[in-house]
Amino acid sequence: MNEFAGSIIAVVGKNSLCIASDTDSGTEGFLTELRIPKIFKFHDDIVIGMVGFLGDIYGFKGLLEYEISFLIKKEQKKIEPLEILSLISILLYKKRFNPYLIEILVGGFTESGRPFLGSVDCIGAISYFSNYVCIGSLSESVFSFIHFLWTPKMSENQLFYLLSRVIKFGSKRNCYSSKNSYVLIFNIKQKEYKAFISKA
Repeated sequence: MNEFAGSIIAVVGKNSLCIASDTDSGTEGFLTELRIPKIFKFHDDIVIGMVGFLGDIYGFKGLLEYEISFLIKKEQKKIEPLEILSLISILLYKKRFNPYLIEILVGGFTESGRPFLGSVDCIGAISYFSNYVCIGSLSESVFSFIHFLWTPKMSENQLFYLLSRVIKFGSKRNCYSSKNSYVLIFNIKQKEYKAFISKA
C-alpha cells in the first residue's frame, strides 16, 4: 500500500500497548485529506488500524463492525484478538480477486492479559508479531529504527516518545506520510485508553 499515504505502528510495553498513526491521507504523492482517523476501537481490549485507499477503509470498517456485532450476539462471550484477526483474514480472502486496497493491524490483549499484535494484507495473509509492527508507507523506512530503539518493558512515556519520534523521522524519508501523529496508549491493568496528538 505504499502508493497511498498513511502508516500505523504498534509497540508492546510494560502492561501497555501503544499504537500510533500519521493523521493525513493522500495518493501518488498528493495530500488529499487532513486529520483522517486510521485507528478504531472495536472492543474493550482490541484496537484495529487500517491504512490504504480511504473509501475501502470506511467500507470495510462498516462491514467489520457488522460482522463483529453478529459474532458477539451469536457466541455470547468476549472476543479474542486472534478471532478478530482470523475474521478479517476470511473477509479479505473472499474478495481476493477484487481486493480492498487496505492493510490492517490488530492490537490488543488476550483474556489472560498477554499482548497481541498481528497484521493482514489486502488478500488476507496473516502475520504475527510479538514486540512491534509497522504497516503502510513508512514500514520500510522505520522498521530498523524501531528495532534499534525498542527495549522490553518500556513505560507509557517511553512508548509515546518512541512512536512520535519514529513517525517524524520516517516522514522525512518518505513524503507520503505526514509529520503529525495520533498516539493511543492502552494500559491493561488500569483498563484505560490515553490519546495524544503529536505535532511536528
